[in-house]
Parts: sequence; structure tokens; C-alpha cells
Amino acid sequence: MLNNSFAKIEDKLRALRGIKPDKNWKTDTRAFLIGSDYRQSSFQTKVRFASIASIMVVFLLGSTSILAATSLPGEFFYPVKRTVEKIQLNLSQNGQKLSLQQNLAEKRILELTKIVHQNSQSSKQAISEVENSISAIKNQVSNEQDKIASLVESGENTEQIKTSLTQLVPEIEARQVQLEQIEKTLSVQEQTRIQTIISNLEDIKSEITTVVTEPEVKDIELQEKPQSLSPSNN
Repeated sequence: MLNNSFAKIEDKLRALRGIKPDKNWKTDTRAFLIGSDYRQSSFQTKVRFASIASIMVVFLLGSTSILAATSLPGEFFYPVKRTVEKIQLNLSQNGQKLSLQQNLAEKRILELTKIVHQNSQSSKQAISEVENSISAIKNQVSNEQDKIASLVESGENTEQIKTSLTQLVPEIEARQVQLEQIEKTLSVQEQTRIQTIISNLEDIKSEITTVVTEPEVKDIELQEKPQSLSPSNN
């Protein structure tokens, strides 16, 4: 009895072999599956491409920053370096600008030193960068002088600005020593330019000394006021 049941089942299974799917169903299903795979593959490709592109951008930006930071006048990435420095200077607070200008001047002189040691042809551009940097310091010192005058007029304390100016003097002297050492290795024409820069630094020192040591207007008024109020001897 059991064998007959199995025999019937086998006959039905053999009959199922002859059943084939409808052609339209096969076509539609095949198109759906291929389209789904394509869309999935296309999306994954885009994701992979975006990830690789992001990594490359980060890598390139990091490499550019490193190359720019160590670049010298005349080199490809030097303008990038100067642009970054200008942005930093513009974003700095007023009380930090003088110190930052001094640091930039030191960088420019160090760049000139490296170029001279490398016997590079970019010494003229490097000297121009030093000239511009020293000029920026001079302008900033003048701005600080105007601030002192404004504070004095409004009766406010000027000690903080005067202290920062006083601290700048030894830094200027150090820059003068560096330039004097570089000067000996340059051509006659370039030596003349370096001498002018050293002279300009001396002028800045003199201006700072005058600003820091001269009596303030209100101090002079306080000194003169008792004399005008003193009783007459007659």
C-alpha cells in the first residue's frame, strides 16, 4: 500500500518536469532582476567613488599645506603660504597683530637665509618679502601709537600697549643682527637693499622709544597745573 502511494507521488513529480514558466513572466522577471542589480551596482559605485574622492581631497589638502609651509620665495606653493598667513593676520585680534607681524618678519628673514645658503636665484624676491614685512611692522607700530593717543585722550590706561612695544625692541635688534650676517653674502646691489632694511628697523626702534618714554599729555597737564595755581609772592 505504501509502495503504491510513493509510486503515485513519483508520477506527479515527473509530470511537473514538463511544466515550464510563461515566456512573458520569464522576460519580466529577468528584466526586473537585471535592473535591480544595475541600480544597486550603480549606487555602490557612486558611494565608492565619493569615498575615494573624499580621501584624495583630504590627502591633497594635507600635502599642499605641508609643502606650502616649507616653501620659499619663487617656489610653486609659496603664494599659498603667504595667503594663509594673511588670513591668519586678518583673523587675529588687534592686540596680537604686532607680535604676529614680528613673527612673519622673522620667517621672511629665515627664508632669505635659506635662499642665500642654497645659492638660489630667488634672493631678490626674498628681499622684497622682507621689505614688505618690515613695512607692515612699521605701519602696525604707527597704529599702536594712534591707539595710545586715543587712550590718553579718553583717560584710559596705555601700559599694555607700551609693554608690547617695548618687548618688540629686542626682537628688532635680533632681526638686524641676522640681516647684517646675510648682507655679507649678497651682491652689492642687494647689500644696499639690506642696509636700507636695517636702517628702517632702526627707525622703528627710535619711534617705539619715543612713544614709550615721552610723557603723556595728561601727565604734562598735571605737572603744569600746580604751577598755575601756586600763590603769588606779591
